[in-house]
Amino acid sequence: MENNELSIKFVDGKNYICPALLEKILADRDEKIKRIERITERRRRQCAAKTKEEFDNILVPEEFKIFGKYAEMTMESYISGFTLSDQDGTPRCYYGNMGALASITCPELYRGELCDFGDTSGYSSLGRSIRNQKCTNDEDKYIQFFIAQMRIICFHGFLTMFRQYIEFPFGAPLGGLIAQHYGLDTQFLDMTDDIKVALFFACCKHIGNSKYRPITERDLNDLGTQAVLYFGNNDFAKIIGYQPFCRCHKQRGYYIDTDIMSQCWNRSMLSVLGYEKCFFDRTPKLSERIFEEFDGGKALFPEDGLSQFSNEIEQIRVTYTFPIKVFEDTFNALKQYFILKQEQGLIENNMFKLLYDKERMLKTLKQKGCIFCDKLHIHSNNRELITLLNKEWNPGRFAEKEGILFTPMVIFRDDDN
Repeated sequence: MENNELSIKFVDGKNYICPALLEKILADRDEKIKRIERITERRRRQCAAKTKEEFDNILVPEEFKIFGKYAEMTMESYISGFTLSDQDGTPRCYYGNMGALASITCPELYRGELCDFGDTSGYSSLGRSIRNQKCTNDEDKYIQFFIAQMRIICFHGFLTMFRQYIEFPFGAPLGGLIAQHYGLDTQFLDMTDDIKVALFFACCKHIGNSKYRPITERDLNDLGTQAVLYFGNNDFAKIIGYQPFCRCHKQRGYYIDTDIMSQCWNRSMLSVLGYEKCFFDRTPKLSERIFEEFDGGKALFPEDGLSQFSNEIEQIRVTYTFPIKVFEDTFNALKQYFILKQEQGLIENNMFKLLYDKERMLKTLKQKGCIFCDKLHIHSNNRELITLLNKEWNPGRFAEKEGILFTPMVIFRDDDN
């Protein structure tokens, strides 16, 4: 950026976003949201058109005409949540990005952090957890990684109790990413294409059970006056898309698999991938403003069915008791996963000897406190609620509530064609 009032400055050895520049960025974001709302409303009217004449009379907003017909159609389908596919063929129901066509396939992504966490800043929750445990060797770190994967598989098993998970028609449900957004430690690093969502996590303090409050003057004594904002884009970040439970898409979530190039505890993927790390002045006034804009956090952490099972999720998050089948599935999957990484030269060939000896792995896990049984046991007082949610599950009502336009565009053809 140019060296002027609206530039990122280099101050005291770090990049600094001045208040004027931050306000401009936020104003640009709000204008882009309005543009998306206009084109989305046009898309909604097109879906409801009964005749070709009615369809043709729904004009393209002026600001989108510069893109041409193909670009306009691409933007519409992306914004309205058409089911598309990732490069690996995984069906995904996309939500719209901020901005013009140029940002659709590779949008600017953001991540906000409450303060500079030093050597764990820019790490996934699992990466931070393993680093904070100060494991003495790589084998101990891998054991913690293995336990975390077993918990994720158990969480997936819990999700299969819900019809809206197993019958979700708007793309592939991603259990690991849902786990990340509902409190489990995973190797996935959260990103968003909405800078205000990133600022929420940089300006508001978690007080437990997915509840937040704005930063106060007293907090600044402990956290400092400056918060952290990462931004950039790369091919490693993938859109999560609409999910059967709402936090992921309410936060316009993207993710980076921080274990893909190394181990999730080894390096900050944001640094490896070239994301810009900046600091900005986090004032109580700004914190209160962002907090109120997201309805005190309710807009990002809605009551969506799954949020009512925080006690059950917490049991899974900390459990050391696993079905033996979960161990076997985890062992087989991770063995193939790390063998592939070894063949690609991403890890040392002798790093994970436990991968080749199932009995030794099982014994080592038991020494670490793991208990194995026949099936997953979750203590819950909400069994009737699950039954009720399953009975009331309605994909059409879900789509309407979440703003998903999944009806194919009607094509009116002349009789002569």
